Amino acid sequence: MVKIPTTDVAHVARRLAQAADLQGNRDGVASPSEIKGLRVPDNLQDWTLDGENDAGRAAYQALQGTAEATTVRTLAPALVALPPALRGLALELDAVWGDSDGHLSAAEIDKVARFTLAALPFFVPDAEAIIELAGALGYGGEGDGAPLANVLNLRLALAQVPAGTAEKNAPFRALLDEAIQQSDAVGMPELLRNAARHNPRYHSLSVLEHTAYAVKAIDALNTAAGTSFDAGPAIMLLHDVGKIIDRQLWTHDDGSLLGYSFKGHEAAGAAWLEARGFDADMLLHVRFHGDYRTMDADEIRGLCTDEQTLGEAMLVLLADSLAKGNQPATVESIDAELPKIATLLEEAGLDSELVIDAFKEFRASWFTAEAIHDA
Repeated sequence: MVKIPTTDVAHVARRLAQAADLQGNRDGVASPSEIKGLRVPDNLQDWTLDGENDAGRAAYQALQGTAEATTVRTLAPALVALPPALRGLALELDAVWGDSDGHLSAAEIDKVARFTLAALPFFVPDAEAIIELAGALGYGGEGDGAPLANVLNLRLALAQVPAGTAEKNAPFRALLDEAIQQSDAVGMPELLRNAARHNPRYHSLSVLEHTAYAVKAIDALNTAAGTSFDAGPAIMLLHDVGKIIDRQLWTHDDGSLLGYSFKGHEAAGAAWLEARGFDADMLLHVRFHGDYRTMDADEIRGLCTDEQTLGEAMLVLLADSLAKGNQPATVESIDAELPKIATLLEEAGLDSELVIDAFKEFRASWFTAEAIHDA
């Protein structure tokens, strides 16, 4: 049995109702037809809550029973009254990133704004929509509400994004969206967006938050190194796509859910992307981004046939580590490899001292001064 970290059967039923509305017309109510057509995870019958067997099945059956008589409200009236596009976004933020209570708090909007800001070049349309939604609810520095730091920062950053950036990055974003749609987390989205599902010994961020910060990290390191690794952000957006499409349950001895095992996610992600036309250089970094840390220098040289690819591999390794946070196990693991990384950076013609100093500075400032999970 899998113990789902939520409060009661009613809460799971509410999440499932929102999932049905998200798959349907996003109008703020889950209709009987939407509920009956709800796609649910294969392991639904194995969800348990606080030791109660078959709670997932019970929640699903309760929702189906409710739908026989009436629709199920998924959003509060104030959110239902929003224009259709904003209403759909509000539903998504509450159901996917929030607490699924039908309301949308300032903290929930600010949390999503932070995530969007970290990988903004791939989320320009999302950023525009979040800013509009925050303004409509009085959370964006307009109206009576207090301005939210991340929403305001998002607005400022958006003004600096070059024209055409969103269009250029759309194909890579589409791949990420396809993987999420293929995921089996319908109705329980926190399984992808909860850091507890992402080995907390090495990660302070959820799978998707890690992905966003990996994009931010490669951009920052690219600037520090003075390189033109234009493919880097796209690679980091998709480097962990294997964790989304190929996850295995990781449980305690008593069967309760500890998280997921992502063993083999690099190969799974690379194969998935190869089938969708990724080029060889990008596939190399997706396939081996986790192995660069444990390989010796000669093994990495054998994979990277030129100096440019070698330098890119080291930036990918540092960006991936940086986006994991500053847990002691993560810091200890990557710091033990810094001499090897420095040697290979120099062989690639990069200033290793400059790059590694920047790496350490970013790690300290991003994950201590910035409270990632204050929302």
